[in-house]
Amino acid sequence: MYIRNLVAHYMRLYNFKLQKTPINCKLNHKLNIITYRIFDIFHIMKFLVLDKEEWNNHIIVVLDALIEEYKEYIELDLIGFSKDWKEILMKP
Repeated sequence: MYIRNLVAHYMRLYNFKLQKTPINCKLNHKLNIITYRIFDIFHIMKFLVLDKEEWNNHIIVVLDALIEEYKEYIELDLIGFSKDWKEILMKP
């Protein structure tokens, strides 16, 4: 609901630090590093999508294509994505 409200009220998520991060993100994040950026929300979504094949073969593929399309305009670290973001989000 938090992210939905930010977006619904025209808040930008690029280079924006979240004030709230889900507890599961703190418990399951790689090396307990929390970015307080939109990547944390994607990380939690990974646990919420029951069909892991759909997550890995559709959602991650579409997200990767989107990032690739706009790579010259964005800096991944400003949205909390590390260089190994795909491995983190695809990892069981």
